[in-house]
Amino acid sequence: MLTTSPHLSMRTNDVNMPAGEAMELFCLELGERLRKSPVPVELSAKYIARCFLLHFDINWPVMSKLGETLDLLGISWLSNCSIPTNLSACYIYDRQADIWEIQVRDGAPRMESVYVMHELYEILWWRCYYLIPEWRQWAAAAQMSSPHTNAEDFARAVVLPQQPFETQAVENGYNPVTLAAIFQTAPGYCFQSLLYLTYPLPYIQLRIDLDVKPDQSDFCFDEQPLTQAQIMTKGTRIRPNASKTKWTSMFVLHDSLPKKKEFVSIDNWISKAVNEQRDEAQYVSTLFAVPLPKPVYVVVRHNYKRAFIQIVPVGKEEMLHDATLKMHRQAAQAMALERLQN
Repeated sequence: MLTTSPHLSMRTNDVNMPAGEAMELFCLELGERLRKSPVPVELSAKYIARCFLLHFDINWPVMSKLGETLDLLGISWLSNCSIPTNLSACYIYDRQADIWEIQVRDGAPRMESVYVMHELYEILWWRCYYLIPEWRQWAAAAQMSSPHTNAEDFARAVVLPQQPFETQAVENGYNPVTLAAIFQTAPGYCFQSLLYLTYPLPYIQLRIDLDVKPDQSDFCFDEQPLTQAQIMTKGTRIRPNASKTKWTSMFVLHDSLPKKKEFVSIDNWISKAVNEQRDEAQYVSTLFAVPLPKPVYVVVRHNYKRAFIQIVPVGKEEMLHDATLKMHRQAAQAMALERLQN
């Protein structure tokens, strides 16, 4: 049980408390939609998210109308709350005001829409549980025994709807910082969400932190080592039938990268770009102290003392070119042409 004041509580019997009329009607209509579907619908958080967006005609970025949407649903939303440190947000029932309330921890402005949608889904799931007679059966068949286990899927599908997110990613060179500005959420969240997209070619990404230092006792060296950075997240998208001969270097990198939270040797040009707070792109034959059979194309996007690193095969570099990188590449080509002419 989470209790923050005498009249705020989240107990088993509280989950059967009503929300606003709009929320109750949506749950009932969702039940009708599932009941009358001509073909069996596989219940999922993503399906509920699609129905939710359509029903309430919600466009992205969801953050711009978050307060308005919650008011319509009869749910109160409080930011910068003092809640347990292990929680990003929580939902509770205010018995004095007779209203559901979502509380978000202090210092989470860029992730606020994600946290709120996570909690909103749990409230919505429980309302469906009590309002729709078949819900327990449908949820059991879909292995949705608890709303908490797939609330993240709902939040992602609402904050970063699949088709708009993919379209914007392609148009903006898969730049997580640009995507975060478009969808009004955190760059790191957009970066991780890029792994949910499909790619026609091998694609590797890492998020590194240069501020976290390894224990120097773990190293034995006589010369100054390369800069070490901690891998915060990493991901690879390589199709099962991808040619290992054609994409040799991508497979080598995939097999060589350390695990999450481990350290990797960062090439000097990467650490320089991060320290100077600028984006950089280069063709390299060695990356993270790993020699590669063929060059790859690497883009580094700075994020304070952290960086987003994206890697694609040579010949596919246009995929990662946003307006800034295109401008830099055109300037470099112009300079190279000028040198040739002189």
